[in-house]
Amino acid sequence: MLIMAERVNHPPHYNAGGIECIDALEAATNGLQGIEAFCTANAIKYLWRWKLKNGEEDLQKAVWYINRLIQRAGADSAAGKELFNMKENKHGFEPKQEFTMGGIAWTVIQTGADWVKCIASDCVEERAFDEGNKNDFAASSLRAYLNGEFLRRLIKAGAPEEMFEYFNIDLTADDGLKNYGGDRVRIGLITCEEYRLLRGNIPALPDRWWWTATPDSPINSFVRYVYSDGSLYNNNAYYGNYGVRPLCNLKSSILVSDSPNSDGNYTVIYNSAPSAPPSITAPATCYSGQNINISCAAATDPDGDALTYCFERSYNSGAWTQVQASASRTFTEAVSTAWNTLKYRVRAKDSYGNYSAYTTSGDIAVIHNQPPVISGSNADLGIKRADFTYQYSVTDPDGDTVNVVEKIDGKTIATKNAITLGATQTLSVSGNTFTALTNAKHTITITATDSAGNSAVRTLTFTKSIAGFVITLSAPLEADSQPTRANVKVTRDIPAGGTFKVEVTNNPFDASPVWEDCTNAVVQGVAHVFTNKINTAAQYGMNIRVTVQRGDALTACWVSGIGGNFE
Repeated sequence: MLIMAERVNHPPHYNAGGIECIDALEAATNGLQGIEAFCTANAIKYLWRWKLKNGEEDLQKAVWYINRLIQRAGADSAAGKELFNMKENKHGFEPKQEFTMGGIAWTVIQTGADWVKCIASDCVEERAFDEGNKNDFAASSLRAYLNGEFLRRLIKAGAPEEMFEYFNIDLTADDGLKNYGGDRVRIGLITCEEYRLLRGNIPALPDRWWWTATPDSPINSFVRYVYSDGSLYNNNAYYGNYGVRPLCNLKSSILVSDSPNSDGNYTVIYNSAPSAPPSITAPATCYSGQNINISCAAATDPDGDALTYCFERSYNSGAWTQVQASASRTFTEAVSTAWNTLKYRVRAKDSYGNYSAYTTSGDIAVIHNQPPVISGSNADLGIKRADFTYQYSVTDPDGDTVNVVEKIDGKTIATKNAITLGATQTLSVSGNTFTALTNAKHTITITATDSAGNSAVRTLTFTKSIAGFVITLSAPLEADSQPTRANVKVTRDIPAGGTFKVEVTNNPFDASPVWEDCTNAVVQGVAHVFTNKINTAAQYGMNIRVTVQRGDALTACWVSGIGGNFE
């Protein structure tokens, strides 16, 4: 506890040489007030401790406070109340740091004494360098847009107008010609020379191409641009599908908080942009005239802000158009017959207007031949205890030939080729098809495929639930005389809880046959001796009847074969 108290009350880096720093500061600031006392004390504090604590960092801090005092010398009282020095870079930003301004994420790529050079962390949009195909940035439509509409939009979104310093752009062409001289702007583009110098500080955009300010040569209309792999290429200035990454020089003081912390350092305050949605889900193909469904995974926001998801669409490789901005991460729209290809992208926006980078789908082919249409809708047909049928019809918007395949649990039960469009079709689940199914839920699929290869599927479910069953020969076995003995074998599995009964008759052709229980004989594997002597019909014969009840059995009850002989 004593050691901790000494570190708090008399730290060694403030108590060297027999004089404590706090005592020296009190004497040195006697007669000073406000910011002058504050800067003087901090300068002395950092000079006092630098060798024992933070080394060069403390010396740099001392220099900053001394420069602050120098700049204040001779300032009037009104200016003296201003805490921020508009000429000194004291915000602590380093190259590669990102912040948000005017709803756009920016990355610091270079700092100076009183400015911070920043480039947009991602392309803010796609636009032609010049609509008239001129490669002189000073005369380009892009330059006019950036320093007009775009700058006004930043200011409207909360960026202080006084933050944007004018700076020079060297428009020397890539071939060395200086016909275009230079330009002076508040919003510009990076030059190829700056890109080469500062490339390590600039976020790479592996999926984007974006303009620089550098012309290829005054003798052509080409402009240098950064390819997706980071290399430099050139293309015509009128191309409108290249990205724009604005560049600006900012006054450093605008980014600084009002008051210092206990060490006299100023704190950078900004609201961080959200992350890009991790993925976007879109189909590889879609049909014109039908809906397409797009969705994205959730983005995250470092500040916990509420997020809006902004979906954009491009069709036929054209410009991007915002189609939805809401908290929903799903989007649905009807596909136009005028679209041949589609692409979607999404970005997240927080409640402060800060945008994430885009997440973009792959190309989506629009199919104009429409798939067949199966009547009705997907449904559960409920519990089935006996054979049943389902009726439907199939039409095709293009009048194509249509084939239909009916399946239960993936097994084909019927194939119907070149059906009559619009006619009633009957799916039958009967006979052995129904008998072979277990007591469980089953799935029927009806797949209609047209001659263009487009398909439609109707999905139905039902639950087979049978408590018992009776099996008898469809026609009695004939005999020359009335049978007196029967040896019956039944292949079966009747688990505990189920019941099993076997009956035989030796007058099956009579109007009212006499059935005799031979279950015990079957179980014991011996012959059953008939007690009935009546036979009124002209024919003799024998029939067998097997009755099974599931009862409380927990597993399946089944009979797979009936055989034997009689005499």
